[in-house]
Amino acid sequence: MRSNHLKCVVLFCFFLLVISVQMIASTPGMVFNPETVTINGLVWMKQNLHPAMLAPGSGVTGVSYQNQENIDEAYGYLYTYNEAIKACPEGWHLPTIEEWNQLFDFLGGVQQAGASLKTVEGWQAPNTGANNLSGFSALPAGGGDDHNRFDGFGWSAHFWSNSARSGKIFVPSLMHDTAAVYILELPSEMHASVRYIKD
Repeated sequence: MRSNHLKCVVLFCFFLLVISVQMIASTPGMVFNPETVTINGLVWMKQNLHPAMLAPGSGVTGVSYQNQENIDEAYGYLYTYNEAIKACPEGWHLPTIEEWNQLFDFLGGVQQAGASLKTVEGWQAPNTGANNLSGFSALPAGGGDDHNRFDGFGWSAHFWSNSARSGKIFVPSLMHDTAAVYILELPSEMHASVRYIKD
């Protein structure tokens, strides 16, 4: 009798454990499963990192452009370089400048790659050359500094890389009035958009 009782207790505990694991696995934000686009063999996020993608307790906050939270889902948050590294989930990584350059080379080089990266809608006129042929779907989320000042929403997009020179991070940037890609070198405390690549 005692043996049967013990078995029931063990089975009940196991049942509770399974239910708990299922609940944890289904908690919003726990599973990183963004829309993706494969370009030249690399799997990129198809949209900018936004708060709903962050793991609970990550300690990463980011910031809305001029604190306009109604645009977050489409445009994503802006993050410092350190936040971009810290928020990166297992199985993904922040692209190096070499990986960014592979993307640009595949799309015709830095003088014209921006056309294939930018969305057709959502940019300030003239949205020069924009056709989004790559499916990357870059939106002009702008950027910010470490003093809560923002600039560029509607006409520029800036993305962190995981490469630096002389203490500054390489930041590929798109503009509304050109099909070219600019490679800026910014302090890590600035705020920019984040796209990860699958490992």
